[in-house]
Amino acid sequence: MPSKQIQVLLRVILAMALACPCICFGSSIAWGRASYPGGGLNAAANDPSGASMPNAIIELKELSTNDICRAVMQATGRYAFPNPPRGTYELRINANGFATQVFELVEIKTSPETNVKAALKLGATIESVNVGRFLGFKFAGGRSPA
Repeated sequence: MPSKQIQVLLRVILAMALACPCICFGSSIAWGRASYPGGGLNAAANDPSGASMPNAIIELKELSTNDICRAVMQATGRYAFPNPPRGTYELRINANGFATQVFELVEIKTSPETNVKAALKLGATIESVNVGRFLGFKFAGGRSPA
């Protein structure tokens, strides 16, 4: 029989796995679907000086179902949503002390991956900057932000 500490640790790990499917699995299963994966979405965020924005909050909302997946940008100021279902999304990126940037109508197809780069502006977090229809672009050198 495992010690009480190991049992508690296993329960915490199980609870986290059940509560965070988007973070733990990062696949179309996290979106409540097992089929029709998309080509992926790569996002990068920078401040006005061009420095990366680690720990910025990123939110991807599928517009047909209102399913939302939230994550935190990596230390590089980048994040990749692997295999979200094909469709149209709204992408929000925000950080303390900066206006939220909103990309409306982001199209995710089966391939290639969709790439989004946000340049956050100084401002209150209740402000937002809407970008409108966004079809993605290639990062310099063809690199993805993840």
